[in-house]
Amino acid sequence: LSDCYTKSSDLALMNGVQALVRLLLEQSRIDKEKGLKTQGYVSGYPGSPLGTLDLELNRAKKYLNDEGIVFQPGVNEELAATAAWGTQMIHLYDQPKIDGVFSLWYGKGPGLDRAMDAIRHANMGGSSKLGGMLLAVADDPIGKSSTLAYQSEQSLISAGIPIFYPANVHEVVPLGLQAYQLSRYAGICVGLKITADTADSSAVVDLTSLRPKFKNLLNIENVHIQKHEPALDREETLFTKRLPASKNFIFQNKINKIIRNPKVKNLGIIAVGKACTETIDALESIGIVDPEKNGIGIFSCKVPWPLNAEEIKNFINGYKEIFVIEEKRGVVEEQVAHILYNHDQKPILSGKFDGKTGDPKGALLPHRTLLGHIPGVEMPHEFLSSNLSNNDCFWTPADWAWIGGLFDVLLPSLYFGIPVISFRSSKFDPEFTFDLMEKFEVKNTFLPPTSLKMMKSFNLYKSRDKLHLRTVGSGGEALGEELLNWGKEILNVGINEFYGQTECNLTVSNNGLIMKQKLGSIGKPVPGHKVKLMKDDGTFISKSDDEGEIVVQSNSPSIFSGYWNNDKETQKKIIDGWLHTGDYATVDDEGFFYFKGRKDDLINSSGYRIGPSEIENTILSLQEVEMVAVVGVPDELRGEIIKAVIVPREKSLLKNRNENLKYKIKEHVKQNLAAHEYPRLIEFVEELPLTTTGKIKRNLIRKNHKEVKNERKI
Repeated sequence: LSDCYTKSSDLALMNGVQALVRLLLEQSRIDKEKGLKTQGYVSGYPGSPLGTLDLELNRAKKYLNDEGIVFQPGVNEELAATAAWGTQMIHLYDQPKIDGVFSLWYGKGPGLDRAMDAIRHANMGGSSKLGGMLLAVADDPIGKSSTLAYQSEQSLISAGIPIFYPANVHEVVPLGLQAYQLSRYAGICVGLKITADTADSSAVVDLTSLRPKFKNLLNIENVHIQKHEPALDREETLFTKRLPASKNFIFQNKINKIIRNPKVKNLGIIAVGKACTETIDALESIGIVDPEKNGIGIFSCKVPWPLNAEEIKNFINGYKEIFVIEEKRGVVEEQVAHILYNHDQKPILSGKFDGKTGDPKGALLPHRTLLGHIPGVEMPHEFLSSNLSNNDCFWTPADWAWIGGLFDVLLPSLYFGIPVISFRSSKFDPEFTFDLMEKFEVKNTFLPPTSLKMMKSFNLYKSRDKLHLRTVGSGGEALGEELLNWGKEILNVGINEFYGQTECNLTVSNNGLIMKQKLGSIGKPVPGHKVKLMKDDGTFISKSDDEGEIVVQSNSPSIFSGYWNNDKETQKKIIDGWLHTGDYATVDDEGFFYFKGRKDDLINSSGYRIGPSEIENTILSLQEVEMVAVVGVPDELRGEIIKAVIVPREKSLLKNRNENLKYKIKEHVKQNLAAHEYPRLIEFVEELPLTTTGKIKRNLIRKNHKEVKNERKI
């Protein structure tokens, strides 16, 4: 168990607290190897998650004594900080026999607040050239064992103290050594943020990787602690010399790193501290094992403050959107915003603030909506029942964190007392879906349109005799004749299309048991809901086949009560007693609705307003096509023209332009729809960008549009 302190090579088990002790030992050993006569000093006040550091320092006393490191527990945090800073003054008043003292102060977040006067003086005064002063701050961001859910960055920044943030146990010693080196180089105190996840966890650490390589930098004059330096001079030194020197040190030593750098750049993620490993884990959990193949780059930010503008600009170059992931309040995001403000390239910046639509909107769903959903669930599933005669059993690939999985499947199943199958896959797999539904004799399922299209592509002709499906519901996009017919032949059941959104879910639906199925229709309003179509001028559609926005009367039983803390957006959503969905449709003489698309997805070309769904379904009917997405792209003459992005069934078609297939697709759409609805541009891709709920990211396709020269011939 002492290997973590004694060995210099091989592997050793250590926890986050032991890593701090090893940091002190390692700094002493490095100094000795360089011929420096230094000693160490550590003082502080215990508090979770560093509540056991004083105990571990006492247990390691023999090793500390061997390295000349003094552990002096503090009466309180400010006295400990004062003593730690005092070690940096030994050359000012005495003639010591040693070259310097490297000191470590430790305390939890509230203790940092208490000690800020001493710490602020220490940083203004500076550290010694061969000493260095670190502040190990124990952060408890979720209030696990503290009266405050603490974040230390703001306090350290107010004192002008750079912050190093180890993501795990492995990084504590290397980052700590870099922090000591920075303290000596720039004459500045350096914070070391230690969270509960790091302090409380253990890891097998490669001891040969503890020491980072340092870049030799020119010494800076007049940045270290001086005797009786005036207050204004100290302030000037900190902000005009020490902090710029710190930024340069961090940049030159590449402490912050680009760890994923794709050739095609869609989304750049800046992940701070432990959020970096958590982000990679999260991407893997949804099937993105290789982010670079998906156009995702990752910048690992180990020093959240201060950021070097040059390294941020180097990373963001070429990305359409930058997404900052950090815990609690935004520190890095605000700096990035300042850096990009006057920069030529300004990607969308998102994080705590959504760069596209403002702060994320939380829809408040009162308890009444749980019961209000029941008729909407009953319709597409032809009256769910716990009776033994039906013996229903529910499953969906939709995530339960999405309203489609939670309110349309899980909670209704519990309400009716029928079994619900629980399985979380990292990525939708059509073959596994068939096997699961057969094995567990699933009777009822909600399958998003993209899932159905992938299942059709996987199993085009072969009937699945072992399926026990009674009902299949689907909603979100129009399915089309080909997919509906495939469902009857392969799934042995009709697919009931329905419509809704989080704010007013399951308001229109089909029900094959009591309604005739009309091709392309999402059904009729569910009992209890009043649904109409409204023109852009605010009047209702009176003539069938005229297109309008779907609006739902605001007294519907499943409607939300508003956006959380956002009255302005709520008032935009509900106007004069009608909830505006932002989706467009038509209605026929019998009251059947036909979905056209989201307002943002509608294509305005030469005066025509065109929905993408019917074009996609027409193209999808061709055997050569596996998946397709249709969007509008800018055109000087027509306003917009139609572009089809296609995943071909034969992947060899990706290697060339395939003019014959493009011509076939265009003619097929002209013959089955209308001349103004054919795609003038066609692009073949390996896969389409999808949301976690299986919807096509048309906005991303529009952003990534690059037209091949001379492709537009008509």
